[in-house]
Amino acid sequence: MNQLKYNFSDYNLNIATFISKEQFKIYSQFINKLSPLKNIIQTYKMTQNQYIELQAVPRIIENLPILSEQGYDLAIQKTTIYIILNRMFIDNCKNLAIQLNDLNLNDPINSCDKTKCEENLHVLRNYANHATIPISGLTTESSSNGEAKIRPTIKRQDLKGKFNKHDRLIINTWPKNGIEIMPEITKSNTTIQKLLKAIIQKFIKTRINEEEIEQIKADKEIWKNILIPQKTRGVFPLPLSNELKVAYTDSLLLKMVVSLIIDNVEYN
Repeated sequence: MNQLKYNFSDYNLNIATFISKEQFKIYSQFINKLSPLKNIIQTYKMTQNQYIELQAVPRIIENLPILSEQGYDLAIQKTTIYIILNRMFIDNCKNLAIQLNDLNLNDPINSCDKTKCEENLHVLRNYANHATIPISGLTTESSSNGEAKIRPTIKRQDLKGKFNKHDRLIINTWPKNGIEIMPEITKSNTTIQKLLKAIIQKFIKTRINEEEIEQIKADKEIWKNILIPQKTRGVFPLPLSNELKVAYTDSLLLKMVVSLIIDNVEYN
């Protein structure tokens, strides 16, 4: 009969490093506790991937002919998708607050939701439900340092249709020449990054016990030198056993939680 061995996985669930049976039990328990956070981490990842794509849009447009339809379509598409995903993340966080009501997540979520940039994106998400978000400022302008710059802008006079009282109040605060959407999205993206960190910190404080925290701290060098670089997803026994189950989760979620526990290692 083969002797059981206990392992941490890499990103592809291959062996990253061996661990003891006791470590396996502690980490299995710890990883399984993270299950409620998997939904928001998936939405967060989609948001961050879309943010990277959106940042590339001005550079793409600069290399296209002036008033290119391709550039116009690309700007609307990438901007709209980011706004929808950003607001989806906020809504998922609100659902998590209901699910984990002992964590008292309403304050950080509401604080994020009421920032000016998030209120602007909320209005635009509502608008996108019934009309295409109008974007101008896609021709090349000269910035103060003489470099060409694309300034995607949304003007309130270009928004058509009826609005609820709250959305109309937000729109009326916009400058007459409109709001540049990239600075708004950049601020909003920073805001949701801070929100996710606040949620994870509250989760650690409420749900992760001292034994689990001490084990992670004891394995700090393994995490920093092997497990985080290899994007570990969890632990598993070999050969696979009916008594000892595989425990794995999203690699970014595991990295963020562990990083906040050990010594605030950067995870962005």
